[in-house]
Amino acid sequence: MYEIITNKTLFYDYFRWRNHYVYKETSSKEDICKLCEMLNNEEKVSEVSEWPEFRRWWNGERYRDNC
Repeated sequence: MYEIITNKTLFYDYFRWRNHYVYKETSSKEDICKLCEMLNNEEKVSEVSEWPEFRRWWNGERYRDNC
């Protein structure tokens, strides 16, 4: 670490990743609570959904380019 601190080139090289990535703290509790709520909702659990073109729905506009 001392070598990185004393050498500007190494220092900037070491921390270059920070320009390309963002760290964001998320609250997974909200998502889990929402899932639990939906799983315990009789209407939601008995609801049936059908997706004839699932890949197109999942990929959106990218579907045309990829498939």
